[in-house]
Amino acid sequence: MPLCRVLLRPIEVHPNPDIPETVWDKLLSLPSQTLPKRLARPVKRLTALAHEMANDGLLPDAGKKAHAEMHKVLDQARTDLAAQIATMMKS
Repeated sequence: MPLCRVLLRPIEVHPNPDIPETVWDKLLSLPSQTLPKRLARPVKRLTALAHEMANDGLLPDAGKKAHAEMHKVLDQARTDLAAQIATMMKS
C-alpha cells in the first residue's frame, strides 16, 4: 500500500514582504534540477551530470571522462567475476 500524507490545518504561506523583490527575482533566475526518482538509472544520471558540467564549462570533456571511468569499473567487474561468468555461460 502506498504511503499517504494528509494535511491537517494547512496554512497559506506568502513571501516575506521585508525581503526586496530583487532577491526573489534572483532566486527565480537560479538554475534548478529535479531530484532523482527513487529508481533513477545511475548511468543516465551520470551522463546528464557530465553533460551539465561540460555545458557549464566546469569540466571539459566530462562525458568522455565519465564514460571512461564507467568502463574501467565495468572492465574490472568483468575481470573479478570471470570465473562466475564462465560458469553461468556453461549452464
